[in-house]
Amino acid sequence: MTASVSAVEALRWSSLLTGLGVIAAAADLMAGSRFFSEGGLLGAADTIRRRLILLAAAQCVCGFLCMPIAGLGWVRSLALFGAVAIPYLSARLVPFGHDGSTQMLRVVAAALFVQSLAPSDALLLRASLWVIGMQTVLCYVTAGVTKLAMPDWRGGQYLREVFATEAYGREWAAGLVRNAAVAAALSRGVIAFECAFLAVPFAGANTAIAFCAAAAMFHLLNAIIMGLNLFVWSFAGAYPGLVFLASDVASMLSASATK
Repeated sequence: MTASVSAVEALRWSSLLTGLGVIAAAADLMAGSRFFSEGGLLGAADTIRRRLILLAAAQCVCGFLCMPIAGLGWVRSLALFGAVAIPYLSARLVPFGHDGSTQMLRVVAAALFVQSLAPSDALLLRASLWVIGMQTVLCYVTAGVTKLAMPDWRGGQYLREVFATEAYGREWAAGLVRNAAVAAALSRGVIAFECAFLAVPFAGANTAIAFCAAAAMFHLLNAIIMGLNLFVWSFAGAYPGLVFLASDVASMLSASATK
């Protein structure tokens, strides 16, 4: 039996998970402020450190208010705007250390912000979830195609090199890909998985849920091995949009077939 996901349900889950993602990003920003303390990696810079701490605190509040709490109204809109704006402000203070997880979180928060301006508009709700879903597909397919075009990715060399680094690797993970054939198979599996997201919007909600669950496990492993913790939360907030997109497309195709 094919699952059907309502827009309201998808919005609720996306808001909840995005709020948690914003809080996780705030914790990461707070942790990064220690590099500007006395004896920190980047030396004493109290002004920058204090500003980062203030931004992290504001971001944490925004994350909580982004969640689907009844009666927030314009407060939630303001919180979603803050979730989009604060990463830009922190990037001006520290123009390095930002990655795709931050960008994805901003895109999802921006779509939710636009929807919050007219919460009773069903068409706007649907369009916002479609934007989130298509952005999710774009992110994975772009990553897959980019890897596919690189011989060292297809051959597993990049995977072996990354896992062997101190910053993004673990000794046990490096041991798993020490064999060239295993590294190549894992690399090609990742490429195939990411490229396959192109078909997810046309495969129904059940398949979308399965792909999102697999992707969540993929990001969780990356967090354990490479320390890329924010990807878990930033993409989690996008998955309800992708599941709704697949469900909506399936409904449209079904209605078209019965005419």
